[in-house]
Amino acid sequence: EQLDEEKRPLDVKKEHLEQQLVDLENQYEQSRKKKATVQVLFSSLDPQVYSLCYPVLKDYGFTGVLALSEKQLPGAKGCMSKKQYQELIDAGWTTCILWDSSKSVDKWYPSLKKKLDKADIEQGMAMYFPMNTYSNSYDKKLQELGFKIAIHHGEEGNTLIPTTADATFWRIGSVGLMGNKPKWRMNEAIALQGNMLFTVGFKDEEELYNERSYKSMIGYFAQHATNEELVVTGVETAWEYHQ
Repeated sequence: EQLDEEKRPLDVKKEHLEQQLVDLENQYEQSRKKKATVQVLFSSLDPQVYSLCYPVLKDYGFTGVLALSEKQLPGAKGCMSKKQYQELIDAGWTTCILWDSSKSVDKWYPSLKKKLDKADIEQGMAMYFPMNTYSNSYDKKLQELGFKIAIHHGEEGNTLIPTTADATFWRIGSVGLMGNKPKWRMNEAIALQGNMLFTVGFKDEEELYNERSYKSMIGYFAQHATNEELVVTGVETAWEYHQ
């Protein structure tokens, strides 16, 4: 009886430790649960990206991706100012390069790179291809230029929602945020635990900015992010995550 009495608090402690172990295992499994990743890419450096789109993302703690080109650089005509651009970068926004299909890459890329260097802007790892301009044959050239991510629109049968990422080169799909059933696309990405990139612009119909639709979709992202089903992030961060 005396031994049983002495053993009782040890049994209680053992049960407590076993429960702690179960809780830790549950936390670990939850942390390992893969989530879908989503990016919002702005194909234009229009000042409205800063004045209209940025505040909505900021309210939710999200960041966006800015597409840069020879004609789309901070301070250029029709683009946001250098100060506005720097504010976005300081807030965690990232950049990609916009493919120019009007001339060969050997002609436009050196000129763009020179302008980027002069403005102290890093080119990043991603190249964004407008609709119907991407080909798998470009991959080798992209890698030679230091790019590791190609953003396409499903050309040549490439999947729009990749679920894994190669350590050397990654192809990811994109659709317009205002285009063909964006919520359905996002739900598919969540179900597959894959990656989906949405574009917003001020010219092409598929991605044409609409205040009501834009706010609705960003709010929808936030809802699923709160449920720990989705991570709204940059392109390069998503690449690392899916590796």
